[in-house]
Amino acid sequence: NLVPQNHILILRKIDNAIDFSEIYLIVNELYCNNNDRMSINPAALFKIVLIQYTYSAYLLCVAHLKK
Repeated sequence: NLVPQNHILILRKIDNAIDFSEIYLIVNELYCNNNDRMSINPAALFKIVLIQYTYSAYLLCVAHLKK
């Protein structure tokens, strides 16, 4: 609810279109369950990269259209 409905990154549509739970199945063997250190949520890491890419592509389009 923190993201506005008309947000430029359409995060709600991305979240509804992609099943991020599959990421846990893919990386499950790469994480150690008993090292007493908190790991970074792999789905959150993937979302961060996806948002960075999407936003960068948007800025490039906007810059190109302004020329």
